[in-house]
Amino acid sequence: MSEYQKNLWAPWRMEYIASLGPNADNGCFLCRAIAAPQADAENHVLWRCPQTLTLLNLFPYSTGHVLVAPTTHVGEPEDLPDAVLLEMMQRARDAKRVLQAQKRVNVDFPTWMIDSLDREASKLGVTRQSVIKVWLAERLEATSSSLSVRRTRAGAAQR
Repeated sequence: MSEYQKNLWAPWRMEYIASLGPNADNGCFLCRAIAAPQADAENHVLWRCPQTLTLLNLFPYSTGHVLVAPTTHVGEPEDLPDAVLLEMMQRARDAKRVLQAQKRVNVDFPTWMIDSLDREASKLGVTRQSVIKVWLAERLEATSSSLSVRRTRAGAAQR
């Protein structure tokens, strides 16, 4: 099992944590996103519904980390009307379906690589396919998070 799977560690979130300091006056990012439908792409909005907003998390803990939020502020979830709670659960379900959609891919590996994958899988007690999936996911996530940080910094430099 990789270190990433053992510990939830997202160092790219430090920029977000630092932005929450006592001198921060950024306002509510959800209110800004709700008020600016023309900036949905910039605000990472996936779906805009009558009572909810679904966004990709700018500082995710993991790949596909989404946020489903009501479009009105309330102190506690139990203060939301049933219709809003239902829509939130439906959007969470929809996001999960999209993220779990799978496509079958056939890839040819050299024999030495298959042998190496089999040895690693045997040590971990998992299938060869599991080793490949975890390795690819870790690499793609590292690439994605570094691109997100670079885009965020580039956007901040332009302001």
